[in-house]
Amino acid sequence: MSDIAVFTIASKNYFAFAKTLLDSVRKVHPSGVDLYLFLADEAAGALPASGLPFDIVEAKDLPLKNLSRMAMQYDIMEFNTSIKPSCFAYLFAKKYKKVLYLDPDIQVYRPLDQLFSALETGSLLLTPHITEPLPESDNFIPPEQEYLRAGTYNLGFIGVSARDEGLRFTDWWGRKCEEQCFSESETGLFVDQKWVNLAPGLFSEVVISRDKGLNMAYWNLQERTLGPDLTVNGKTPLVFYHFSGINISDPSDISKYQTRYRLGDRPDLKDIFGAYCGQVTGNGHDKYRLLPYAYSNFSDGRRIGDFARRHYPAVSRRFPEPFRTGEGTYYEYLRRNNLLESPQASRPVAGSYTGQKKRFNWLLKMCCRLIGVDRYKNLMIYLRKISIIRNQDFWT
Repeated sequence: MSDIAVFTIASKNYFAFAKTLLDSVRKVHPSGVDLYLFLADEAAGALPASGLPFDIVEAKDLPLKNLSRMAMQYDIMEFNTSIKPSCFAYLFAKKYKKVLYLDPDIQVYRPLDQLFSALETGSLLLTPHITEPLPESDNFIPPEQEYLRAGTYNLGFIGVSARDEGLRFTDWWGRKCEEQCFSESETGLFVDQKWVNLAPGLFSEVVISRDKGLNMAYWNLQERTLGPDLTVNGKTPLVFYHFSGINISDPSDISKYQTRYRLGDRPDLKDIFGAYCGQVTGNGHDKYRLLPYAYSNFSDGRRIGDFARRHYPAVSRRFPEPFRTGEGTYYEYLRRNNLLESPQASRPVAGSYTGQKKRFNWLLKMCCRLIGVDRYKNLMIYLRKISIIRNQDFWT
């Protein structure tokens, strides 16, 4: 067994992405690096049982204090990110000394030796989203303010070593992610990523790499251009590209999370995007993307809605087995209080509730006139807190 491990995390529907990533790591590291896929899901016989260049570990085999609570209170994206510290802890318990995490939608192009070397003396290795200020005239998405919301460092990549500070960081980060790994800008949270803003101040031996060949992605394309020899800005070798937000069937937008470029504006990216989409498709994306998420339904098959997930932390101690149905269960509590969402319910589309917004604004204006501006101000402070569904414990 090597003392170096590289891993990713995915649910079954992202298996083709995860395999593409780990195949690319194995290509540049034929030996000396052990590879893992941690499944934030249950395989249930839907994934290959052998013949893979990596081991598969299910979330239920991780050192989590309360898997059921996490799987209920977090949506699929939040749950995938919430188990990340526990994956590091699992690998450190297996005596690995240097461990790298890479998002499943990453492709590795060159050996990762410089990252392993950084963890010889560093306990934590991070890459910032951007390494240069955006031009003042730039009005595209994402703006710099987005990194105040989502975090300075992109946690699609992180390296941690088994040095004392690395283990201390992993323990702290794990406790935060088990309880507070929400994508919730109202409370200053963005999954596992935002917590790491605090790491350079809380822990020593933190290495922040501004190498432009690491974690090239839609958020830093304005400062990076790829050459035909896969060098960035003509001098820095591209080590890995992060295809975050890509549409495999039509990558022309580069990423659904940005408006700065289309693929037609960036001919330097055309070849790697085409090759990457072909590899993900060849690894069975059309089949795997349709696989159901194990934690999407109650035990009777009814879909778990957004409200049910967000409200669960407020009552979790009363219902330690949240997926069960029947008398005395969380499901029955929701049903009794008319809190079960319609199976057809979906998140609102921007602009679809303009009329409702106008009516609500009128009600607020009338409320202010009735109770006075001082009480209205206090009401707004209360509503700001109670608008977080998991803070609503007044249903019973």
